[in-house]
Amino acid sequence: NIFDHATSVFAEIIERMWKQGQHAAILNIGSSIPKSSFYQETQICLFYSWVLTDIGKVSEAEQLLHKAEENALKELNSSDIESEEYSNAKKQIGRIATAFARHYIHISQEYKIEPYCITAVKNLAKEDDFWLSWALFAEGSVALMKNDIFTAIQSFVKASAYAQKYNSLYL
Repeated sequence: NIFDHATSVFAEIIERMWKQGQHAAILNIGSSIPKSSFYQETQICLFYSWVLTDIGKVSEAEQLLHKAEENALKELNSSDIESEEYSNAKKQIGRIATAFARHYIHISQEYKIEPYCITAVKNLAKEDDFWLSWALFAEGSVALMKNDIFTAIQSFVKASAYAQKYNSLYL
């Protein structure tokens, strides 16, 4: 099946495309492949949903984030706790939680943000500077929404420190 091959290739390159800011290309490719073809690809669901959130296609983005979360949890639950697959699944869960938190900031559903921030920070490795910066930014946003200025500032300062390591201060 041509879509299976396209999906496989897309899954291999989507993170690199996303990091390089090729979001329009991601949208073009993603829209030309049937969604059912890439529901099992955690990477596609994660990065395509990020871009969909940016352009306001929030219900489609949220559906893909749920698929990514479901896939990562299956991987985590079927892996030996000492294995590399387990570590990778935890990292994916942290990334997905970060994307959920960012997604809910975009659509002003503050009550859904905090649990995802906690999950993200708990599961991301310290070297995941980009993802940690966004998780901490979301954490600061929640604190700000709650009028907890002190916690918000602390989270924003931490987010900024991680963003500087990644050379990404556009938060």
